[in-house]
Amino acid sequence: MSGDAPASYVPPQSAAAPLSADTDPAAAAQRLIAGFTTVPPRPSDDELKKLPAEFRDRCDQVVCGPQQTVIARGRKSDFGYACSSKELADYTNYVVGLVAIQAAVGAAANINPQTGDIESSGATGLIQTLLRERAGVATFDDALSKCLIVNRTVRLKIANDGGNSTNAWAAPASVGAAPMWYPKILLHLARH
Repeated sequence: MSGDAPASYVPPQSAAAPLSADTDPAAAAQRLIAGFTTVPPRPSDDELKKLPAEFRDRCDQVVCGPQQTVIARGRKSDFGYACSSKELADYTNYVVGLVAIQAAVGAAANINPQTGDIESSGATGLIQTLLRERAGVATFDDALSKCLIVNRTVRLKIANDGGNSTNAWAAPASVGAAPMWYPKILLHLARH
């Protein structure tokens, strides 16, 4: 998705316990989703200084609180989706992330003919299915029809930072525009 991660970047570990016969499947599934829709702990000030400049003002690295002005920096090759609900944003941007990862390693993604998302198995497939169900859609196309692509620069005001979520609720600076859930990885604090 957005930019190359610094060489020292370590992806967050899933908060999920392994699924087993003695684990409540519904609770285990919720922990699994939480592990993949939660940003890792924010870096300390010293760690932040070591990051490349383009990462230092991103809302997945620093707190972008309510009423702060941010810039959504989407590009043709580096984009995400803004959606009317957090659940839709979680699902669409998870699938986009899977496609980006597969493209980065030179693997072609197989598309599921029933759902329109990536054919995957194991934890990845389970997370994708659970996120699609939480979003209340049957297919990836259904989800996309309810979201807007963020592939250009847009000035926004944070309405809700989403806490540990990978998304923040923000509204375009233009009066009367409805807020949507934007991926934090595309949001940067505005420098006035």
